Amino acid sequence: MLNHGHKQLIYLAKALMRQNKIIIFEESEESPSTDKLILTKLMTNCKGSTVIVFSRNPQSVIEMDRVLVLKDGSGIEYDHPFKLLANDESDIKITGTGRFAKLVEKAGKPESEEMFEVAKQKCLK
Repeated sequence: MLNHGHKQLIYLAKALMRQNKIIIFEESEESPSTDKLILTKLMTNCKGSTVIVFSRNPQSVIEMDRVLVLKDGSGIEYDHPFKLLANDESDIKITGTGRFAKLVEKAGKPESEEMFEVAKQKCLK
């Protein structure tokens, strides 16, 4: 019997071979290392595709082009991760006050600072 992570790897291989235009990925809480591998592969090999990632971990989506934050099934925030974290492009730390910024800060100081820098570099390049 295949576990959830193994099934995800099979689905990833199928998506890469088919060159799907839309790929939907739901992160599993039971295999974070497999999730990280899959996200890395999706980001490098599916540049012409729309990739929708369902995640409870802001670190998993910090390099995405856009983040949609849901609350009770409704969208409450939608933008580039850096724009959800900062009020201005010149900000050097998290100044956003929305739910996504709070989720990132909840990860702890070193992790949130790293996520901020990754999002800023990706947004401003």
